[in-house]
Amino acid sequence: MATQILTLIGVLVGALTSYFATAAAERAKFRREMATRWDQRKLDTYIEYVTCIKEIQRAAMDAARARDQGTDASEVLQEMEAGEHRGSILFETFILLSNEKAATAAHAVNQRT
Repeated sequence: MATQILTLIGVLVGALTSYFATAAAERAKFRREMATRWDQRKLDTYIEYVTCIKEIQRAAMDAARARDQGTDASEVLQEMEAGEHRGSILFETFILLSNEKAATAAHAVNQRT
């Protein structure tokens, strides 16, 4: 009887050990997957924001060129306005996903833009 109880306790300890080891491994795997997913989202947001800023800058240069040449710049200014609108939305996403240094740099870029 005592050997059966010891065997049952051994099986129970082995099962609990296996359960907790598996649970810890799955939890670590889930955390890695979530970190990777957010890293990809962060990278996509950074690229989209920088692309938008470059488009705004290009439109501003085109508007200045049109002004210097004395031509109508209304179409370019509309593009610039649309870029500003898109950039403000992307900026909010950028701030939510970025760290403090990147957010500070984005604020500076936003002010200059």
